[in-house]
This record gives sequence, C-alpha cells and structure tokens, in this order.
Amino acid sequence: MSLKRLILQKDDDFQIDVDSTDDIEVLKEIALDNPNYRIRLKAVFRISDDEFLKGIVENDPNRKVKIHAVENIERLDFLEDISRNNSDCHVRLKAIGKIDDGKILEGILENESNKSVKKVIIDKLKN
Repeated sequence: MSLKRLILQKDDDFQIDVDSTDDIEVLKEIALDNPNYRIRLKAVFRISDDEFLKGIVENDPNRKVKIHAVENIERLDFLEDISRNNSDCHVRLKAIGKIDDGKILEGILENESNKSVKKVIIDKLKN
C-alpha cells in the first residue's frame, strides 16, 4: 500500500503518525486531503509555508485546523488579511493576537463589527 493511500485511508481507528515523515509535500497532502481533522491539524502544525497555510485558513472546514495554521503564519500582510476578512471571529482573533503594529490594528478596528473582537483590539492597543 502506498504512503498516500495510507494517509488518505478513512478508517477512524487507523492512526497515522504524521511525525514519521519530514517530506513537506507529504505533509501538505495530509493537510489538504485527510478526512480526519486531527490528522490535518498535526500536519499543519509542522508546516511553515505561509502561502500554503493561508490557503488552509481560507479553505479548511475545521476551526481548529485554521487556528493552528494562523499560529504558524509569519507574514504580516497575511495576518492582516485574515484579521480583516476571515468569517470566523476566533480565527480573526488568533491573527490579531500576532499583530503588534498599532496602525494595522487601528485599521482593523475601524471596520470590525464584532464587539468581542473590538474589545480585544482596544485592549491590545492600550498595552
């Protein structure tokens, strides 16, 4: 059985050790294609490709996977875009938490409609 077939196997009892490979392309396939969000989450945790991770944030159906992807994104422009445009306030909050630029935070605050998110930004600007 090929590694890809093992990775994509849908048997929930079958545990895949994502840590057993250092092949970034295999990890990306897992992050994109595995039906088990826990396995996708483990793969995303080991990926540091900002463009790829931004795609995960935009397209993965699971909030936890999206949040883990945001944790590994370093590009400020990507974090700003996620903070402004992602539909999930928890994902936006994770991105906002990684932004230290006051002007960017003020710009995000101007267009934010969620009161909880606004409060977090205001508190962050005060500190």
